[in-house]
Amino acid sequence: KLSKLTSSKVKVFEVTAPQFWEDDELLSFLERELGVYLAISAKKLVKEKIPFDIQAYYDVLLKIKIHFSEKKNLEANDILNLIDLQKLDHFELAELFGSRKLDSFYKKVLSLYSEGFELVGAFSFIQSHMIKIYDPSYLFSKARLSKYDKQIQAQSRLWNQNTCIRAIDYLGTLILELKSKDLFTEHHLREKLLQLKF
Repeated sequence: KLSKLTSSKVKVFEVTAPQFWEDDELLSFLERELGVYLAISAKKLVKEKIPFDIQAYYDVLLKIKIHFSEKKNLEANDILNLIDLQKLDHFELAELFGSRKLDSFYKKVLSLYSEGFELVGAFSFIQSHMIKIYDPSYLFSKARLSKYDKQIQAQSRLWNQNTCIRAIDYLGTLILELKSKDLFTEHHLREKLLQLKF
């Protein structure tokens, strides 16, 4: 969602991240932006198999665009081979990292990487998770906390601000390096994960 704030001197745009129930709107918006046209069956497949995350949706639609640059109204069978059949659980990885279960996180990430999963979206989600842990004040405005909100509340007690900032910076660096696929190897990932000492 985009809201516009104006004054006599400056225009400010405030962007609000989509909520999980806005998956149809997010998917349709990214389709239009990338010029990808999915039939209902293909949209259903994407929503079932891809975690609700802007980067994850963008990555899979970009992959589809590369393979089907001219074809429109793509069906589920057309794109099936381009989508991981096992859904990558961003929330599980964020729970492990946020709970400081770093050994378990390390093993899980290496396993997913060796299986060929795209991790950029997952690390982006974990980084946004850690930003909430760093500043959980948004919880005060909620009349009722969701299960995820309660997780943020509990995990915020496990981190001080300095270590939280280090973790957020670490994740940002890792995301940039993961995007440089020609320079990134499993050995490099192992080395980076061994630096997990927060």
